[in-house]
Amino acid sequence: MPGTITNLGKGVVSDIQVETAAGDFLASGEIGIGMTTNVDVGVSGKGIGFEGLPGDVLDVSPGRADGVEALVKGGGVGCVYCLMSDGAGALKVGDGVEVGRHWEVVRAVVGLGR
Repeated sequence: MPGTITNLGKGVVSDIQVETAAGDFLASGEIGIGMTTNVDVGVSGKGIGFEGLPGDVLDVSPGRADGVEALVKGGGVGCVYCLMSDGAGALKVGDGVEVGRHWEVVRAVVGLGR
């Protein structure tokens, strides 16, 4: 999958993974704030996931996760996932328990081939 990824966030991103209808791709390294990197990688076949984080970290909002999956399977778009360990902070629910460190994961649906 050749292309570029630009970090428009407010922190350094790493462990960049892209989900597409053609398969999942891994891009190595980090991308600094405001930086763009070129990628040209093959299908990984590993699926999207982050070592050291709970397996359900991408499913904190099941309706949103299902919507993203449907968009990606429809083709024309991909979903870029990456880690931003200095993210905004953990979501607290009910009794103040942190929910799955989901705040470390950035998810962005993007157009492909543009």
